[in-house]
This record gives sequence, C-alpha cells and structure tokens, in this order.
Amino acid sequence: MKIPAIIIEDELNAQAILTSIINDYCPNVQIKGAASDVEGAIQLIKTIQPKLVFLDINLGEESGFSVLDQFLLRPFKVIITSAYQEHALEAFKYGAKDYLLKPYSPIQVAAAVERISKIQERDTAFLKLESLIRQSMSNRKISLPTNDGIDIFKVDEIIRVEADRAYCNVCLVGGVRKMISKALKEIQVVLPSQFYRVHSSHLINLNKLDKYTKDDGGYAMLCDGSKVPIARRRKVEFLDLIQQDRWNVDWRSV
Repeated sequence: MKIPAIIIEDELNAQAILTSIINDYCPNVQIKGAASDVEGAIQLIKTIQPKLVFLDINLGEESGFSVLDQFLLRPFKVIITSAYQEHALEAFKYGAKDYLLKPYSPIQVAAAVERISKIQERDTAFLKLESLIRQSMSNRKISLPTNDGIDIFKVDEIIRVEADRAYCNVCLVGGVRKMISKALKEIQVVLPSQFYRVHSSHLINLNKLDKYTKDDGGYAMLCDGSKVPIARRRKVEFLDLIQQDRWNVDWRSV
C-alpha cells in the first residue's frame, strides 16, 4: 500500500519538481494534494489525513511551523524542505523525521522517503504486536479491595481511576463507581500499559479516550463523557503517546 502524502510549498514550480521526483523515484508514495499557504495546508491535512507531509518552512510571509502548531497530535510523518539550514534544529524539535536542503536531488528525496518507509514498517510491526497484547489483556481480571471485601474487575471495563485521599474511585463502563481502599500509585502498578497517569489524581484507560481538547490547559475526554485534566508536566509525553495511532483519538479536531 502506498503512503498517502501531501506537499506544502508556496512555489508552484517547486511543487511540480518535488511531485515529479516522488512519482519517478518513490513508487511507494502517492501525492494526494498540495497547498501553498498555511490556511490551505491546515485544511488539506484535515481533509486528506496524510501519513507523510513534505513541508516548506517559508510559505510567503508565513512559517510552515504554523501549520504544525495547529496539530498537537500528528499521526503523520514530516519531511522538511527548505533553502535555509538554520531551521533544522527547530524542525527536529517539532518532530520532523528528515530535513531536505534545497536544491535537493532525487537521490536525497528517495533516501529520505526510504527512511520514512522503514519507520512506518517498524511502527506497523509494533502496532500488530501491541494489538495482540491488548487482545490478550482485554479479558484479564484484577482483584481490588473494597470496604466490603474484594471485588473482581475486568480490565477492559475500567474507564478511569480517580484518587480520593488515601482511597480511589474506579469508574467502570455503564456508570458504575467503586471505592477502592488503595492509593492510586498502588493500583497503577497492577494495571497494563493502556492506563496512563495524566495527573497526580487521575489514571485513564487510553482505550477509552475519545478526544483531547486544549480547553483550560488541556483535557482528556473519555467515552463516558468525563473530562479529565492533563497535568502540564505530563502534556508533552501524553500527546506524544496518543499520536502513535495505537489509540482511537479524534486528532483532527485538535
């Protein structure tokens, strides 16, 4: 299957040259569209949902980084195309996978795409393994102490866990809440990796995550309608985690 890609470049001649190079030297990539300014690029990404973006830094008087700023979650790889080397450090801070310095050759473009392809293959293999692990974990049960004794919970039915002083409330599918006589950190260690501690008081099941919203500093929206705050110090790691395509998150609305 070909990698769906778009080109963001303000010079039409440069768009045509890069398209021609990719068509001739990168048979595993399909160009699905091109944009020449920030607004057009944002709309194109939302429409096409590409897996690869070739991004020029200088879009007239605008910056290509402004496009990336609109997508905190980026389930696409970025190859920067620029005539200026000084943007390289900032580009890699934005998570760019390669940096093509103009004028680039077909060999350089092909090499960059090959590196992306290898990353995609590695990610695909990882996702398959992750899927097998998650399937095996879906029916797993854990036992936790309550005031009445010990309750048995299906891991896949736990939406989130919220600290309540020395205790915790476990929120389950169907609106059920159970108070557990353990601290949040004690519950965290017995749950699988799909549970992520987004805040000192909150542990969420990423499989139950519907959306991330930037409102009021950042919130996780879960399948039961609950809105859980993301701690500032955890936000970068959280966003990096959920953009990996392993979790069903609405990234287009971010």
